[in-house]
Amino acid sequence: MKFFNARSFLQIVIIVAGLPLFGQGINGNIIDNKSKNGIPFASIYLVDIQLGTKADSLGNFEIKYELPKYVRIKVSAFGYETNIFEHTLSNAAVTIELNETHLEVDEIVVSSPGSNQQKTNVTHVELRKLNQINSIPGTNLGEIISRIPGVYNASSGNGVSKPVIRGLQGIRVVTMLNGLRIENQQWGGDHGMGVTELGIGSVEVIKGPSSLLYGADALGGVVYYSDENYADLNTITANLGALGETASMGLTNQLLLKVSKGVHRFNLGFRTSDHADYRVPGDFYASNTRFYDRCIKASYGVSLRDWSMHIRYNYFNSRVGIVGHEHEEEHEEEHEEEHEEEHENEFLTDHQDRFGITPAQNYENHYLSMENKFFTMNNTFSLLIGSTISGLKEYEESFDEATMNSTLSNYLLNFRWTHNFSNSFRWISGFQGMYQQNRNNESAEEELIPDADQFDNGIYTILHKDWAKWSIQGGLRYDFRYLQDIGKEGVHDNYFFDGINFS
Repeated sequence: MKFFNARSFLQIVIIVAGLPLFGQGINGNIIDNKSKNGIPFASIYLVDIQLGTKADSLGNFEIKYELPKYVRIKVSAFGYETNIFEHTLSNAAVTIELNETHLEVDEIVVSSPGSNQQKTNVTHVELRKLNQINSIPGTNLGEIISRIPGVYNASSGNGVSKPVIRGLQGIRVVTMLNGLRIENQQWGGDHGMGVTELGIGSVEVIKGPSSLLYGADALGGVVYYSDENYADLNTITANLGALGETASMGLTNQLLLKVSKGVHRFNLGFRTSDHADYRVPGDFYASNTRFYDRCIKASYGVSLRDWSMHIRYNYFNSRVGIVGHEHEEEHEEEHEEEHEEEHENEFLTDHQDRFGITPAQNYENHYLSMENKFFTMNNTFSLLIGSTISGLKEYEESFDEATMNSTLSNYLLNFRWTHNFSNSFRWISGFQGMYQQNRNNESAEEELIPDADQFDNGIYTILHKDWAKWSIQGGLRYDFRYLQDIGKEGVHDNYFFDGINFS
């Protein structure tokens, strides 16, 4: 899908560059609710436009450029309760009071329609900052999130894992990355999620059916990944990390650079990981558990008064050995003198190596999304368009020719309208559409699934009301799916599904 050409992009850049960088902003101070003293170095984050800054040593802060007339401000500080305050820019100066607490609670749940605090969200969501669950580093993201209670890890090798929620996995669990639905051959048992922890700030797990917001596939639940926040206003940060593992003699390196200047924010990250065969007790190694992956991640955000835009791109490439068998005779002959004795169990070997052998699979994923938000006094309009392309190649006897070679392409459009009748009563309506295309290379001997086209469309509406200690939410959704099975000589079969859900 072609979203825009070079000429249109150049026109957008010229328009953005010509607009004023600074206009009516917001300033104020963060104080203690009891002592009325300023809270030093409190964090201020504008939820809807993803812009943050920090207060000074006296609790004062200032953001100097045009903002929407209506903003939601998330304020947090060490030793104080995190909270969201709704503010209208008729008066730019604001004083925000925080309550002291010995517990850090009420993080913001971005997977809900209104980015609520946990205490006002009617669906139970397990929210974890990645640095909280990754204090003991894991090999991959699937292993890391399995540390969340109620989430398990289905793995068929050291480099392959996917989440299991309430006993369900694969196509029965929807995976989202910053609102973009991930589709990457998750129906196969040997295929991972295609997402790494690079640049991921938090993960939210919704256990149980969530079809009202995410479609009929969300039977087991939803895993929602959110990127780290951009750097604070007018700052530059760089994070460099390295991880070594003795069990697989693996080495992982990653770099994340974040730049924020005026109305523009930019994140750029690189990650590489390389692992040899996994060592098991008894001085043996699991045969062909070697794997490597590469990841590049970039995001750009801009905010101009009543409009904000975020463009995100993620590239992921991985080669994973299929456990249990080795077919590369030439490679084995090179090491025959060094490793003469082979353990009697074909799944174990007495030597460790990292060179690629067959059988193995290689998958390559591209994720691209552009999200636009438009703000009025009582309305927020969100439009997200995106594309995911997932290529899968499987090699049996040699790397010269793939036994299985397929490409899964997805084009998505999500539109959402939020109307605030008041601070405690809102109406959310939206449309979600997806066109999916699977194609197998004619030279490949095997097919995981046949060539097919699929159209998924859903429309929903939700009402949400908050009282002092109560929240209630009700909604209705209609889904339509059209599947076209394409045979070698044209269209084979057509399938049609539809349904209505309410909650």
